[in-house]
Amino acid sequence: MESKNKFLQTTLTNLQTAMQLVAEKYNLVITELSQCKVNAAKNLSQGVTAFTCPGGFIDNKALKSCYKFVGLPEKAWNEADRECGEYGARLVAIETKAENDFLRTTIEQDSNLRRRDFWTSAHDVGREGRFMWMSTGKRLEYTKWDSKNPDNGRKSGNEEDCVLLDHDEDFYWNDVECHRTRGYICEMNY
Repeated sequence: MESKNKFLQTTLTNLQTAMQLVAEKYNLVITELSQCKVNAAKNLSQGVTAFTCPGGFIDNKALKSCYKFVGLPEKAWNEADRECGEYGARLVAIETKAENDFLRTTIEQDSNLRRRDFWTSAHDVGREGRFMWMSTGKRLEYTKWDSKNPDNGRKSGNEEDCVLLDHDEDFYWNDVECHRTRGYICEMNY
């Protein structure tokens, strides 16, 4: 009985010590969290965002977005969007000239990217000629079609419902068949 009491006393002492350590760590976390809230409020009041783009993404603070350019492996349109989702992003929605210019310049400056086409999230699946951004659900307001597009595959006779930046057309937009494999651009807004 005496050894059992000794064991219980030791166990109780160990538990009390562990609880004290947990309480100390809890208080430390609460203090750090409070400081983070104060810093975040201060940064927001000064117009500073605390968001950091994940590794492999390029931050464009003016556009408040992070971009990941994937030249290889090429993917079909829906697979590219699924892959972007793995990063917590979606295929890019190019909503302004400034955004289009940034994407084009970034591609042209990278020798591994400049000879590739890149999927966007624009499509007209289900409503021919009515292009939408899959990633936002909005209709296209800004566009940068090349002079022959959108053409829905008039020459080939194939249904072309997905939009890409076409390197053969100086990165103007082109509608092509969604099952074709191309590079893609993921976007994460903040």
